[in-house]
Amino acid sequence: MRILHLFIDWRDHSALSGLVSQIHSLFSNFPDASLHFLPRQFNVDAHGLAKEALRSREDV
Repeated sequence: MRILHLFIDWRDHSALSGLVSQIHSLFSNFPDASLHFLPRQFNVDAHGLAKEALRSREDV
């Protein structure tokens, strides 16, 4: 898959490079897995649930 190819060859130099490296390492354990970009507009429900979960953690 093209996205996976870009993910493997891409070098991250951002502040999150450690996290990207960890994700890459973990992802390699799942050879049949694939990544797909999904704009937020197509992921509104999951985004809303994630925001609610973060808010509920702050209330604790």
